[in-house]
Amino acid sequence: MLRRTPWSKYGGTPPPFEIVKARDLGHVPDDIHLSPLPAGVDMYSGLGIPAGSTILSPDHLEVLSFPLHPMIHLILFFTNTHPMQLNPNSYLIMSTFLALGLKLGVSLGFRDFLYLFDLTVIKGETSFFNFKPRYRKKFLSLGPSRARDWKNRPLLISGNWKAPELSQLSIPSAFGPKPGIYKFTFIIFL
Repeated sequence: MLRRTPWSKYGGTPPPFEIVKARDLGHVPDDIHLSPLPAGVDMYSGLGIPAGSTILSPDHLEVLSFPLHPMIHLILFFTNTHPMQLNPNSYLIMSTFLALGLKLGVSLGFRDFLYLFDLTVIKGETSFFNFKPRYRKKFLSLGPSRARDWKNRPLLISGNWKAPELSQLSIPSAFGPKPGIYKFTFIIFL
């Protein structure tokens, strides 16, 4: 069964003025292409999503800048999370975390972020997640987004949206089972 979306009256795809509005509000560069989901694309299974593309809502575009910062790219990779599975506030928290590091003159990375924040399921959902401060690690938190329909307004994003430095690390193109933190080790060459 298809979800009823704000764009249902337009045949399930956003009208052209909505795409222009999303580009303007999000200050999306010209080398990033926004388009409605083509017929037959399933954002949950990843079926029909062109290679090198992803799906995000206009609400995500308002809080993200492109190409993605390497830390955000790493968080999506190591948590095995599709970009649309995180609510827009999660990206706002990540961006604020990065800005705070720049302001303080320190290099905060994804390990610092995952030490302070926990990936949790959004109440009442099964496939969508957000970041919440870990117990006794409250460093930065934002209330839930007022935009409740972000899950129902998908746009296909293509172009130079990924962090170019990390092109070898693929971000999931399909919603997976409950994301988790990969166990990883770093090898340091001297």
